[in-house]
Amino acid sequence: MQQTDESLKNARKQAKQSTNTPGNQVNAGDFLVRQNILYRKVVLKNGSEHWQLVVPEKFADKVVKLAHENILSGHLGIQKTYDRVWSNCWWQGMHGHVVRFVRSCDVCQRSVPRGRVTKVPLGKMPVIDTPFQRVAVDLIGPFTPASTQGNRFVLTLIDYATRYPEAIPLKNAET
Repeated sequence: MQQTDESLKNARKQAKQSTNTPGNQVNAGDFLVRQNILYRKVVLKNGSEHWQLVVPEKFADKVVKLAHENILSGHLGIQKTYDRVWSNCWWQGMHGHVVRFVRSCDVCQRSVPRGRVTKVPLGKMPVIDTPFQRVAVDLIGPFTPASTQGNRFVLTLIDYATRYPEAIPLKNAET
């Protein structure tokens, strides 16, 4: 499949060039064919060499599915799934492919809490110590059935300083 996949055309071309170089010196990011299988060379941070299997586009979904949905994988997040795939495999556009796959995973969408509203930091509230300096006013209603006097609304007023409540019955909510 590697030899016929169009997405690997440039990788195959690079592999042919690196095999023709004197001494078969392969640089990081280069491709090499070993036993008719295409690999990509990566040099890790510690300086050691690592070879990744170049995956044809046709099998990319299967590889990501194995890395993400396998019983031993546990539906890991984007970065951990990517790291798991990257440790052994490579294909063009792999990171974007893994991101799209994990974000569209049905199990993850059902189980991961999304859109949770974060708490707003507490703000400073002025201390109100003078009665009736600040009040809260609200209109409640309509109530059915109306009272015996025909009142269907209640105008409420509460003082912030003393917590003194006042309720005034009203027949309608007009001025």
